Amino acid sequence: NSRLLNSGEADTPGVELAINWPLTEEFTVDASAQYLDATFEDFIGASCFPGQTAAQGCMTDAAGRSFQDVSGQTIQNAPEWKLSFTPRYERTIANDGRIFGQAVASYQSEVQYSLNQNPLTIQDGYTLVDLTAGYIAPDDRYRFTLFVKNATDELYFNSIGGTFVNAPGGTFHIIPRNAERTVGAEFSLSF
Repeated sequence: NSRLLNSGEADTPGVELAINWPLTEEFTVDASAQYLDATFEDFIGASCFPGQTAAQGCMTDAAGRSFQDVSGQTIQNAPEWKLSFTPRYERTIANDGRIFGQAVASYQSEVQYSLNQNPLTIQDGYTLVDLTAGYIAPDDRYRFTLFVKNATDELYFNSIGGTFVNAPGGTFHIIPRNAERTVGAEFSLSF
């Protein structure tokens, strides 16, 4: 048994700002900020989340189907804020090769992963930090890089679902490969 739903109206105003700032010939900073206010303006008829009570907004129609009004609620998978800050240092050394170091710090605010606004499918805001350093040979013939991804070992999820009708408190979490600290090295060669 499936149902096709369509929200009556959604509103998604937002703004994005990106800056590239060369502080010196060797040191640059990239930064970006994205703000999004994505809400359902008019959406009566969304499914109730498992275990949702009448006090939490779950209603029943004449045919006995459960539904709720999510008007004014956040659209799923739409964090309000995304921020990024990337300082990079790169310097030419004696043999015309270059050394570099870079940090990437990115922040994402809280996100609701379910259309039905299940409070168990909210991902808290989190910050990730990636670090790289390396050497680039003259004429970009080869590159050697050391890296630490997710340096703070921040656990986060690509998705959270709560679809277990017989177990209202049950959820599943999809964990991305980079949701734990990874340390390594890369070597690339150009012909």
